[in-house]
Amino acid sequence: MFWSKAAGLTGVFFSLISVKLIIKYGKLTIVRYAMIGMILSFIFTFSRPNLYMSAGFSVLYTASLSVCIPAVISLTGEYGGRGRAAAVSLYSFLLLAGASLGPIIAGIFSFHEILFLFSVFYSIAVLFTIRK
Repeated sequence: MFWSKAAGLTGVFFSLISVKLIIKYGKLTIVRYAMIGMILSFIFTFSRPNLYMSAGFSVLYTASLSVCIPAVISLTGEYGGRGRAAAVSLYSFLLLAGASLGPIIAGIFSFHEILFLFSVFYSIAVLFTIRK
């Protein structure tokens, strides 16, 4: 299981090209497709409980997250206007609070329930990124 999680860390290297992707495709588009990548990784991990497949989808999730976070921070700063610093601080607080609550939530729910919940949450978030 350790090597499965360690394989997912290779997706972090996508953060190095996140700025180029944001410039080329736009912040909102990157956030939308990164969340879709996260949703797909959850769905495929849920449907294929193989350790090697989980490791591969962990790379997809980590890569998507590594691209999504800089784009969200950039959007937060852009939409924050004069309260940009406060908006980024609030975003950082919520991100770290979620990371702190993660182990507690993981102890309450099963792995498959967590995958399902995150898939639902990210799907709702994707719907909010679609403009009319």
